[in-house]
Amino acid sequence: MADFPRLQYSKNAVRQAGKALAGDIFWDESRRDEILEIFAIAHSWRDAHIYPMRSIRQSLVGRIRHSGHAGFTAARPKRMSSIRKKLRRFPVKLDQIHDLAGCRAVMDDMAGVNALIENVREKLPHELVREYHYIQEIKPDGYRSHHMVYRFDAGPDEVPYDDLLVEVQIRTRLQQKIPAMRGLPPRRSECGHRCA
Repeated sequence: MADFPRLQYSKNAVRQAGKALAGDIFWDESRRDEILEIFAIAHSWRDAHIYPMRSIRQSLVGRIRHSGHAGFTAARPKRMSSIRKKLRRFPVKLDQIHDLAGCRAVMDDMAGVNALIENVREKLPHELVREYHYIQEIKPDGYRSHHMVYRFDAGPDEVPYDDLLVEVQIRTRLQQKIPAMRGLPPRRSECGHRCA
């Protein structure tokens, strides 16, 4: 296995960094080390999710192949600016954010989406924590996708990654394009480009 980042700080340090990130942080040279430490802790926590995210993405690739339906996958860690917005908007701690790492499966049609959802529910060897049914319960901006939050089961060899949360999103190509078709601003990918 490749060498993936591991959390270098305590969970308490992660929570304290999250509290700081939820507030205003203004650069002050006298607080330089403190501010850099806050961001180092937050990045370490987010980056510790990369191995679980990649592992689950590989499982999705296998599940798509097994399903016989056409589709593709993508994965990305959440941007720090998005993490800070979430900490400010919702009463959540940094270590409770369920979508620090996200995997997406985009299928050609609803038959593929439904088949993959069932296949993933039955075959993914991690704990399904919750589901969000945004295909049936469409968001006001037209967003449609089925979200599944998993608690990663690393097994005995990769204990540092145990219990980290990864969100899986499953949708069709058309569902990915609906907000743009309705004249709404497109959702952005990690690199800032349109998700299409």
